[in-house]
Parts: sequence; structure tokens; C-alpha cells
Amino acid sequence: MKRIQHPYCESIHAVLKIPPYLLCHFAFATLSQGAERISYAREILPILSENCFYCHGPDKEHRKEDLRLDVRADAIEAFAWDPENPPESEALIRIFSDDKDDVMPPPESHRTLTAQQKDLIKKWVEQGAEYETHWAFVTPPKEIPLPGTTDKTWAKAPIDSFILARLEKEKLTPSPPAAPERWLRRVTFDLTGLPPTQAEIDAFLTDPPPAKPSSTACSPRHVSANAWPRHGSMWRATRIPSDTRRTSRPRLGHTAIG
Repeated sequence: MKRIQHPYCESIHAVLKIPPYLLCHFAFATLSQGAERISYAREILPILSENCFYCHGPDKEHRKEDLRLDVRADAIEAFAWDPENPPESEALIRIFSDDKDDVMPPPESHRTLTAQQKDLIKKWVEQGAEYETHWAFVTPPKEIPLPGTTDKTWAKAPIDSFILARLEKEKLTPSPPAAPERWLRRVTFDLTGLPPTQAEIDAFLTDPPPAKPSSTACSPRHVSANAWPRHGSMWRATRIPSDTRRTSRPRLGHTAIG
């Protein structure tokens, strides 16, 4: 990748010429080291796949400057990412540039990065610009320790601890328990794709639900052979149009090479 010559990098006096946006983003680079780790596969890869890999990815026909951002070794060698000196990362300089001839993505690509996306990439480079295999190709761990929570009584199942931990992190409180009829409606929709009948609602409200109401909801109608095909057809009818629309999900050829 051709390096951009910046006059303000040639001398100490030129520091005063550094654009304010770069000063704001790089002045406190060391502070991010104690921040939560940014996941390349979950947070950075979708951004690069959508905005950068067309010109700097695995496709040789469209690749420019012989630069691959999907391969960490190539990106580091070209100084696209410089974890040891993030402000000197060529890709970051271009991402934050206001010059239409230098900015990435280029204007003719009709793609732009939001301020949040730019800041996320910058923090990721400051944390080492580590690549990861896409999460779909990673073997899940056999056991994950439960996160600690302030409220020790809310969680009724192991998964509840993860939900509560995130809520507490965002300084939010769980919603109150749903009314029985609303709970039944949610479960019936999930299992059959249709709302419960009035007779099922009346029966559910008449008989006191057990400690685990899921056993009541799983009536023969909910698990019958006729319910699932009907629900599956509705799911496919919804899914197909959404899959044909362009999304930011990386294609299989865009898996990271660390």
C-alpha cells in the first residue's frame, strides 16, 4: 500500500497542524487498554466486509494496491494497521481523512463509515488489531462460567444470569413477570406461529400453572406434527425475502486469516 506523506509527521513543530479529529482520537490511546476487548469477528469484520473487502479482500479481480485487509499479516506488513503506533496506521489515516482523494472508503464507492464505526476500528487497532476466525467456524466451549450479578434472586435458570449481567451493565432493571395469558401467547406463537385459542387461554387461566409453566404450554397441539410444518412455512416465507436483501454479514470467503 502506498504510504501517504504527511507534512505534520516530519517534525515536532508540525504537531500543531494535526487535524483536531486525529488529536481527539489518538491523544488517549493508552486509556483504551483497560477497556473491554473488541471482537474482530463480531464487531470489526462486518464493517470491513461491507465497506473494504471489495477492493482489499480475497477477490483478485477487484483488489487494489495489492492490499488485503482480510489477512492480518498482509495488512500489518503494508502498515494498514500499525498496532505499535496506531496513529501511523495508513488505513486509519485514510478512514479519518477529510480529503476526498485519500479517504477510505472512496466517495465513488458510495460507502461511508459512521463516526461510531471509525472509533470502533481505531480502538481495535489500539488493542492490537488481533484477527479471529468468524464465530460460525469456532467450536463452542463445553462450559461457560456464569457471570456474577448484584441481584442474586432474579435468575431462575443459568441463561438468566447472562441476561441479568448485561442489564446491570447497562444500568437497566428486568421487566416484571408477564401476565399468564401474555406468557401463553408468547410461547404459543414461538411453537406454532399462531396465537392460542380462547379455549386454551381459559384452560390455562382456570388451572393454576405449575412451578414450571412450560409443561402446561407444551400441550399436544403445540408439539403436534401439524403445528411445525405450518410454522415452518411461515418462517420460510419471512426468511427468503430477507436473505435476498444485501446485508452486512460476511460471505464465507471473508473469513479472517490471523
